[in-house]
Amino acid sequence: MSRTDQPILSVIIPTRNRVRYLLPSLQALLRCVDTDLEIVVQDNSDNDEVEAAVDKIRDYRLRYQHLKDKLNMEENFAQGFENATGEYVAFIGDDDGINPELISAVRWAKTQGLDAIVGNSAASYFWPDIDFVLYGKKFSATLLIRPFSGALAYPNPEEEMYKCARTAGLGFARLPRAYHGAVRRGLMGLIKERTGTYFPGPTPDMSSSIALANLVKRYAHFDYPLFISGSGRGSGGGAGIEKKHEWTLGSVPWFSRRAIDLWSNVVPRFCSGTTLWAEDVVQALQAFGRHDVLAGYNAICMYARCAVFDRKYFSLTKASFLSYMGSHRRGRAGAITALVYYYARAWQSRFASLASNIAILAGLSKIGRIPAISDIEEATQALSQYLISNGRHCLEQRPSSKNC
Repeated sequence: MSRTDQPILSVIIPTRNRVRYLLPSLQALLRCVDTDLEIVVQDNSDNDEVEAAVDKIRDYRLRYQHLKDKLNMEENFAQGFENATGEYVAFIGDDDGINPELISAVRWAKTQGLDAIVGNSAASYFWPDIDFVLYGKKFSATLLIRPFSGALAYPNPEEEMYKCARTAGLGFARLPRAYHGAVRRGLMGLIKERTGTYFPGPTPDMSSSIALANLVKRYAHFDYPLFISGSGRGSGGGAGIEKKHEWTLGSVPWFSRRAIDLWSNVVPRFCSGTTLWAEDVVQALQAFGRHDVLAGYNAICMYARCAVFDRKYFSLTKASFLSYMGSHRRGRAGAITALVYYYARAWQSRFASLASNIAILAGLSKIGRIPAISDIEEATQALSQYLISNGRHCLEQRPSSKNC
Protein backbone atom coordinates (compact mmCIF):
# COMPACT_ATOMS: atom_id res chain seq x y z
CA MET A 1 0.00 0.00 0.00
CA SER A 2 1.28 3.50 -0.78
CA ARG A 3 0.11 6.93 0.27
CA THR A 4 -2.00 8.93 -2.19
CA ASP A 5 -3.05 11.85 0.04
CA GLN A 6 -0.95 14.48 1.79
CA PRO A 7 -0.43 13.68 5.49
CA ILE A 8 -1.15 16.42 7.95
CA LEU A 9 2.05 15.78 9.96
CA SER A 10 5.52 14.56 9.07
CA VAL A 11 7.68 13.55 12.02
CA ILE A 12 11.30 13.76 10.83
CA ILE A 13 14.07 11.76 12.52
CA PRO A 14 17.63 12.48 11.35
CA THR A 15 20.02 9.75 12.53
CA ARG A 16 23.56 8.43 12.18
CA ASN A 17 24.96 5.13 13.52
CA ARG A 18 22.43 4.94 16.38
CA VAL A 19 20.20 2.02 15.49
CA ARG A 20 19.76 1.04 19.16
CA TYR A 21 17.93 4.32 19.80
CA LEU A 22 16.23 4.80 16.47
CA LEU A 23 14.36 1.49 16.30
CA PRO A 24 12.44 1.89 19.59
CA SER A 25 11.64 5.50 18.62
CA LEU A 26 10.42 4.32 15.24
CA GLN A 27 8.38 1.47 16.74
CA ALA A 28 6.70 3.91 19.12
CA LEU A 29 5.64 6.07 16.18
CA LEU A 30 4.45 3.08 14.17
CA ARG A 31 2.20 2.04 17.08
CA CYS A 32 0.10 5.08 16.27
CA VAL A 33 -2.55 3.99 13.75
CA ASP A 34 -3.43 7.49 12.55
CA THR A 35 -3.23 7.69 8.76
CA ASP A 36 -2.55 11.44 8.94
CA LEU A 37 0.98 10.68 10.14
CA GLU A 38 4.10 10.42 8.00
CA ILE A 39 7.40 9.23 9.49
CA VAL A 40 10.59 10.35 7.75
CA VAL A 41 13.85 8.66 8.72
CA GLN A 42 16.92 10.40 7.29
CA ASP A 43 19.83 8.00 7.80
CA ASN A 44 23.45 9.11 7.39
CA SER A 45 24.97 5.96 8.91
CA ASP A 46 28.22 4.65 7.48
CA ASN A 47 26.89 1.10 7.83
CA ASP A 48 23.70 -0.75 6.83
CA GLU A 49 22.30 -1.59 10.28
CA VAL A 50 19.41 0.87 10.15
CA GLU A 51 18.62 0.07 6.54
CA ALA A 52 18.47 -3.68 7.27
CA ALA A 53 16.07 -3.08 10.15
CA VAL A 54 13.86 -0.66 8.22
CA ASP A 55 13.65 -3.03 5.24
CA LYS A 56 11.62 -5.39 7.45
CA ILE A 57 8.98 -2.74 8.21
CA ARG A 58 5.89 -2.71 6.02
CA ASP A 59 4.12 0.57 6.64
CA TYR A 60 3.22 2.99 3.86
CA ARG A 61 3.56 5.93 6.27
CA LEU A 62 7.33 5.41 6.56
CA ARG A 63 9.71 7.27 4.24
CA TYR A 64 13.34 6.24 4.51
CA GLN A 65 16.49 7.51 2.87
CA HIS A 66 20.05 6.33 3.46
CA LEU A 67 22.93 8.57 2.36
CA LYS A 68 26.35 7.19 3.28
CA ASP A 69 28.39 10.22 2.21
CA LYS A 70 29.00 11.98 5.50
CA LEU A 71 26.73 14.97 6.12
CA ASN A 72 26.96 17.52 8.87
CA MET A 73 24.01 17.88 11.21
CA GLU A 74 22.47 20.80 9.30
CA GLU A 75 22.66 18.88 6.01
CA ASN A 76 21.11 15.73 7.48
CA PHE A 77 18.23 17.70 9.00
CA ALA A 78 17.72 19.60 5.74
CA GLN A 79 17.66 16.39 3.71
CA GLY A 80 15.05 14.93 6.05
CA PHE A 81 12.89 18.02 5.70
CA GLU A 82 13.08 17.93 1.91
CA ASN A 83 11.91 14.31 1.92
CA ALA A 84 8.84 15.16 4.04
CA THR A 85 5.46 15.84 2.44
CA GLY A 86 3.25 16.73 5.42
CA GLU A 87 1.37 20.01 5.82
CA TYR A 88 3.12 20.41 9.16
CA VAL A 89 6.56 19.11 10.11
CA ALA A 90 8.10 18.18 13.45
CA PHE A 91 11.71 17.18 14.05
CA ILE A 92 12.74 14.86 16.87
CA GLY A 93 16.02 13.23 17.84
CA ASP A 94 16.48 9.52 17.31
CA ASP A 95 16.31 9.00 21.09
CA ASP A 96 13.13 11.10 21.50
CA GLY A 97 9.44 10.26 21.36
CA ILE A 98 6.08 11.94 20.86
CA ASN A 99 2.81 11.89 22.73
CA PRO A 100 0.42 10.40 20.10
CA GLU A 101 -2.00 13.21 20.94
CA LEU A 102 0.31 15.46 18.92
CA ILE A 103 -1.46 14.46 15.71
CA SER A 104 -4.85 15.50 17.11
CA ALA A 105 -3.33 18.78 18.25
CA VAL A 106 -1.91 19.44 14.76
CA ARG A 107 -5.24 18.55 13.16
CA TRP A 108 -6.93 21.06 15.48
CA ALA A 109 -4.24 23.67 14.69
CA LYS A 110 -5.05 23.37 10.99
CA THR A 111 -8.76 24.02 11.63
CA GLN A 112 -7.77 27.13 13.60
CA GLY A 113 -5.49 28.43 10.85
CA LEU A 114 -2.43 28.28 13.10
CA ASP A 115 1.12 28.39 11.75
CA ALA A 116 2.56 26.27 14.57
CA ILE A 117 1.93 24.56 17.89
CA VAL A 118 4.35 23.86 20.71
CA GLY A 119 4.08 22.05 24.03
CA ASN A 120 6.12 22.27 27.20
CA SER A 121 9.12 20.11 28.17
CA ALA A 122 7.36 18.28 30.98
CA ALA A 123 8.30 14.74 29.86
CA SER A 124 11.90 13.58 29.72
CA TYR A 125 13.37 10.11 29.44
CA PHE A 126 16.87 8.97 30.39
CA TRP A 127 18.01 5.87 28.54
CA PRO A 128 19.57 2.97 30.51
CA ASP A 129 23.09 3.80 29.27
CA ILE A 130 23.12 7.29 30.82
CA ASP A 131 25.42 7.84 33.81
CA PHE A 132 24.94 11.03 35.79
CA VAL A 133 28.11 12.53 37.26
CA LEU A 134 26.47 13.04 40.67
CA TYR A 135 23.73 10.39 40.67
CA GLY A 136 25.22 7.51 38.74
CA LYS A 137 22.44 5.24 37.46
CA LYS A 138 19.71 6.51 39.80
CA PHE A 139 17.91 8.30 36.96
CA SER A 140 18.82 5.86 34.21
CA ALA A 141 15.95 4.02 32.45
CA THR A 142 13.59 6.58 33.99
CA LEU A 143 10.74 8.72 32.70
CA LEU A 144 10.25 12.02 34.54
CA ILE A 145 7.00 13.99 34.20
CA ARG A 146 7.03 17.52 35.57
CA PRO A 147 3.84 19.32 36.66
CA PHE A 148 1.79 20.97 33.92
CA SER A 149 -1.53 22.81 33.80
CA GLY A 150 -2.82 21.94 30.33
CA ALA A 151 -3.42 25.66 29.70
CA LEU A 152 -3.67 26.89 26.12
CA ALA A 153 -2.13 30.24 25.14
CA TYR A 154 -1.41 32.19 21.98
CA PRO A 155 2.00 33.80 22.56
CA ASN A 156 3.31 36.82 20.71
CA PRO A 157 6.33 35.58 18.73
CA GLU A 158 8.04 38.98 18.92
CA GLU A 159 7.76 39.05 22.70
CA GLU A 160 9.08 35.49 23.00
CA MET A 161 12.02 36.34 20.76
CA TYR A 162 12.92 39.36 22.88
CA LYS A 163 12.67 37.24 26.04
CA CYS A 164 15.04 34.68 24.54
CA ALA A 165 17.56 37.39 23.60
CA ARG A 166 17.41 38.85 27.13
CA THR A 167 18.65 35.49 28.47
CA ALA A 168 21.09 34.88 25.56
CA GLY A 169 19.29 31.68 24.62
CA LEU A 170 18.97 30.18 28.09
CA GLY A 171 15.83 28.28 27.00
CA PHE A 172 13.02 28.14 24.47
CA ALA A 173 10.28 29.47 26.75
CA ARG A 174 7.22 29.56 24.44
CA LEU A 175 8.98 30.16 21.13
CA PRO A 176 7.55 28.43 18.05
CA ARG A 177 9.57 25.33 17.30
CA ALA A 178 10.21 22.92 14.46
CA TYR A 179 12.25 20.68 16.78
CA HIS A 180 9.91 19.34 19.48
CA GLY A 181 7.16 21.47 17.98
CA ALA A 182 5.14 21.42 14.76
CA VAL A 183 5.13 24.12 12.08
CA ARG A 184 3.63 24.59 8.65
CA ARG A 185 6.00 23.12 6.13
CA GLY A 186 6.02 26.28 4.01
CA LEU A 187 7.52 28.34 6.83
CA MET A 188 10.70 26.28 6.74
CA GLY A 189 10.97 27.06 3.04
CA LEU A 190 10.61 30.77 3.82
CA ILE A 191 13.52 30.54 6.27
CA LYS A 192 15.74 29.20 3.50
CA GLU A 193 14.54 31.87 1.07
CA ARG A 194 15.47 34.58 3.56
CA THR A 195 18.75 33.15 4.90
CA GLY A 196 20.01 30.52 2.43
CA THR A 197 19.54 27.71 4.97
CA TYR A 198 16.74 26.12 6.96
CA PHE A 199 18.80 26.40 10.14
CA PRO A 200 20.69 29.73 10.44
CA GLY A 201 22.92 28.79 13.38
CA PRO A 202 25.12 26.00 14.76
CA THR A 203 22.21 23.80 15.95
CA PRO A 204 18.88 23.15 14.21
CA ASP A 205 16.69 23.51 17.30
CA MET A 206 17.27 27.02 18.63
CA SER A 207 18.30 28.55 15.29
CA SER A 208 15.05 27.46 13.61
CA SER A 209 13.00 28.68 16.59
CA ILE A 210 14.41 32.19 16.37
CA ALA A 211 13.94 32.14 12.59
CA LEU A 212 10.34 30.98 12.91
CA ALA A 213 9.58 33.71 15.44
CA ASN A 214 10.27 36.17 12.62
CA LEU A 215 7.76 34.47 10.32
CA VAL A 216 4.83 32.93 12.19
CA LYS A 217 1.68 35.01 12.50
CA ARG A 218 -0.34 33.00 14.99
CA TYR A 219 0.51 29.87 16.94
CA ALA A 220 -0.52 28.02 20.08
CA HIS A 221 1.35 26.89 23.16
CA PHE A 222 0.04 24.01 25.30
CA ASP A 223 1.32 23.65 28.83
CA TYR A 224 1.18 19.93 28.15
CA PRO A 225 3.73 17.27 27.10
CA LEU A 226 3.45 16.75 23.34
CA PHE A 227 6.99 15.34 23.05
CA ILE A 228 9.30 13.22 25.17
CA SER A 229 12.83 14.57 25.34
CA GLY A 230 15.14 11.56 25.31
CA SER A 231 18.74 11.50 26.49
CA GLY A 232 20.87 8.61 25.32
CA ARG A 233 24.63 8.32 25.45
CA GLY A 234 26.22 10.09 22.51
CA SER A 235 23.38 12.56 21.95
CA GLY A 236 23.66 16.26 22.75
CA GLY A 237 21.38 15.85 25.76
CA GLY A 238 23.27 12.81 26.96
CA ALA A 239 26.61 14.58 26.60
CA GLY A 240 25.28 17.44 28.71
CA ILE A 241 24.12 15.08 31.46
CA GLU A 242 27.48 13.31 31.53
CA LYS A 243 29.34 16.66 31.52
CA LYS A 244 30.88 15.91 28.12
CA HIS A 245 29.02 18.64 26.23
CA GLU A 246 32.12 20.79 25.69
CA TRP A 247 34.23 20.90 22.52
CA THR A 248 36.53 23.33 20.79
CA LEU A 249 35.18 24.73 17.53
CA GLY A 250 37.73 22.80 15.49
CA SER A 251 36.70 19.42 16.93
CA VAL A 252 33.04 19.37 15.91
CA PRO A 253 32.71 18.07 12.33
CA TRP A 254 28.96 17.55 12.78
CA PHE A 255 28.42 21.33 12.74
CA SER A 256 28.33 23.14 9.40
CA ARG A 257 31.41 25.04 8.29
CA ARG A 258 29.15 28.02 7.61
CA ALA A 259 28.01 28.21 11.25
CA ILE A 260 31.57 27.97 12.57
CA ASP A 261 32.85 30.60 10.12
CA LEU A 262 30.06 32.97 11.19
CA TRP A 263 30.73 32.47 14.91
CA SER A 264 30.32 35.86 16.55
CA ASN A 265 32.86 37.84 18.57
CA VAL A 266 30.46 37.97 21.51
CA VAL A 267 30.11 34.25 22.29
CA PRO A 268 33.20 32.37 23.58
CA ARG A 269 34.73 30.13 20.91
CA PHE A 270 33.86 26.72 22.34
CA CYS A 271 30.79 24.53 22.06
CA SER A 272 28.62 23.73 25.07
CA GLY A 273 24.94 23.77 25.89
CA THR A 274 25.25 27.42 26.87
CA THR A 275 27.35 28.73 23.98
CA LEU A 276 25.57 26.84 21.19
CA TRP A 277 22.12 28.24 21.93
CA ALA A 278 23.64 31.65 22.66
CA GLU A 279 25.31 31.64 19.25
CA ASP A 280 22.15 30.30 17.58
CA VAL A 281 20.29 33.38 18.80
CA VAL A 282 22.98 35.73 17.47
CA GLN A 283 23.32 34.11 14.05
CA ALA A 284 19.58 33.70 13.45
CA LEU A 285 18.85 37.30 14.42
CA GLN A 286 21.67 38.54 12.22
CA ALA A 287 20.38 36.43 9.33
CA PHE A 288 17.01 38.21 9.61
CA GLY A 289 18.54 41.62 10.16
CA ARG A 290 16.99 41.90 13.62
CA HIS A 291 19.51 44.28 15.15
CA ASP A 292 16.69 45.74 17.24
CA VAL A 293 16.39 42.44 19.10
CA LEU A 294 20.15 41.95 19.25
CA ALA A 295 20.39 45.29 21.06
CA GLY A 296 18.78 43.58 24.06
CA TYR A 297 21.00 40.48 23.90
CA ASN A 298 22.23 39.70 27.42
CA ALA A 299 25.78 38.51 26.80
CA ILE A 300 26.81 38.97 30.44
CA CYS A 301 24.15 36.51 31.57
CA MET A 302 25.71 34.03 29.13
CA TYR A 303 29.28 34.68 30.38
CA ALA A 304 28.15 34.02 33.95
CA ARG A 305 26.59 30.69 33.00
CA CYS A 306 29.76 29.71 31.12
CA ALA A 307 31.84 30.56 34.20
CA VAL A 308 29.69 28.27 36.34
CA PHE A 309 28.84 25.40 34.00
CA ASP A 310 31.76 25.42 31.52
CA ARG A 311 34.75 25.95 33.80
CA LYS A 312 37.02 23.91 31.52
CA TYR A 313 37.03 26.86 29.11
CA PHE A 314 37.17 29.62 31.69
CA SER A 315 40.06 31.37 29.91
CA LEU A 316 38.03 31.66 26.69
CA THR A 317 35.02 32.97 28.61
CA LYS A 318 37.20 35.51 30.42
CA ALA A 319 38.71 36.73 27.14
CA SER A 320 35.27 37.20 25.58
CA PHE A 321 33.97 39.04 28.64
CA LEU A 322 36.95 41.40 28.76
CA SER A 323 36.52 42.15 25.06
CA TYR A 324 32.79 42.75 25.47
CA MET A 325 33.11 44.80 28.65
CA GLY A 326 34.29 47.91 26.83
CA SER A 327 31.11 48.07 24.76
CA HIS A 328 28.74 47.52 27.69
CA ARG A 329 26.26 50.39 27.89
CA ARG A 330 26.98 50.98 31.60
CA GLY A 331 30.75 50.78 31.24
CA ARG A 332 33.31 48.58 32.94
CA ALA A 333 31.87 48.93 36.45
CA GLY A 334 28.37 48.18 35.23
CA ALA A 335 29.55 45.10 33.34
CA ILE A 336 31.37 43.71 36.38
CA THR A 337 28.37 44.39 38.64
CA ALA A 338 26.07 42.61 36.18
CA LEU A 339 28.47 39.67 35.93
CA VAL A 340 28.54 39.22 39.71
CA TYR A 341 24.73 39.29 39.81
CA TYR A 342 24.27 36.71 37.04
CA TYR A 343 27.11 34.57 38.40
CA ALA A 344 25.25 34.32 41.71
CA ARG A 345 22.03 33.54 39.83
CA ALA A 346 23.75 30.75 37.89
CA TRP A 347 25.01 29.11 41.09
CA GLN A 348 21.55 29.50 42.59
CA SER A 349 20.12 27.68 39.57
CA ARG A 350 22.70 24.92 39.92
CA PHE A 351 21.90 24.35 43.59
CA ALA A 352 18.15 24.49 42.89
CA SER A 353 18.58 21.74 40.29
CA LEU A 354 20.57 19.65 42.78
CA ALA A 355 17.88 20.11 45.45
CA SER A 356 15.15 19.19 42.96
CA ASN A 357 16.90 15.97 41.94
CA ILE A 358 17.46 14.97 45.56
CA ALA A 359 13.76 15.58 46.26
CA ILE A 360 12.81 13.39 43.29
CA LEU A 361 15.01 10.54 44.50
CA ALA A 362 13.60 10.90 48.01
CA GLY A 363 10.01 10.80 46.73
CA LEU A 364 9.34 14.32 48.03
CA SER A 365 8.77 16.00 44.68
CA LYS A 366 5.68 16.68 42.61
CA ILE A 367 7.61 15.45 39.60
CA GLY A 368 6.39 12.01 38.53
CA ARG A 369 9.15 9.40 38.37
CA ILE A 370 8.56 6.15 36.50
CA PRO A 371 11.60 3.84 36.71
CA ALA A 372 12.60 0.63 34.91
CA ILE A 373 11.66 1.90 31.44
CA SER A 374 13.87 0.09 28.93
CA ASP A 375 13.51 2.37 25.89
CA ILE A 376 11.58 5.26 24.35
CA GLU A 377 8.82 2.96 23.08
CA GLU A 378 8.05 1.92 26.66
CA ALA A 379 8.41 5.55 27.78
CA THR A 380 5.77 6.62 25.24
CA GLN A 381 3.35 3.99 26.52
CA ALA A 382 4.12 4.95 30.11
CA LEU A 383 3.41 8.62 29.42
CA SER A 384 0.06 7.84 27.79
CA GLN A 385 -0.91 5.58 30.70
CA TYR A 386 0.14 8.25 33.21
CA LEU A 387 -2.00 10.88 31.48
CA ILE A 388 -5.02 8.57 31.33
CA SER A 389 -4.64 7.35 34.92
CA ASN A 390 -4.39 10.90 36.24
CA GLY A 391 -7.27 12.23 34.15
CA ARG A 392 -4.95 14.43 32.11
CA HIS A 393 -5.34 12.80 28.68
CA CYS A 394 -7.19 15.77 27.25
CA LEU A 395 -6.13 16.84 23.77
CA GLU A 396 -7.92 14.02 21.95
CA GLN A 397 -11.32 15.23 23.10
CA ARG A 398 -10.89 18.97 23.61
CA PRO A 399 -7.63 20.47 22.43
CA SER A 400 -9.15 23.91 22.19
CA SER A 401 -10.13 24.12 25.85
CA LYS A 402 -8.34 26.67 28.02
CA ASN A 403 -7.31 24.02 30.52
CA CYS A 404 -7.31 20.23 30.37
